Amino acid sequence: MPIFIQSDIEAHIALRDTDKSLKGTAKDLVYLQKDRLEGTNETEIAIPDIYDNLTYNSKQINEILIVLTNELAATLEMNVH
Repeated sequence: MPIFIQSDIEAHIALRDTDKSLKGTAKDLVYLQKDRLEGTNETEIAIPDIYDNLTYNSKQINEILIVLTNELAATLEMNVH
């Protein structure tokens, strides 16, 4: 999994599951991402057929966006409490 996608997922989970303030957790995640980027000198190239499995069905895309939006809302709600 590319570092940006993997780190985004990990960031959402960290924000959802933290007892710390949102600002403090965000700062920690920024420093962690910075360390990861400085610690790697690999470059991955996507193969041309990587997008063949994507859906172009607008109904499926809409459902995916709804799920992501609900997850983000739940994350924000957990941090407010």
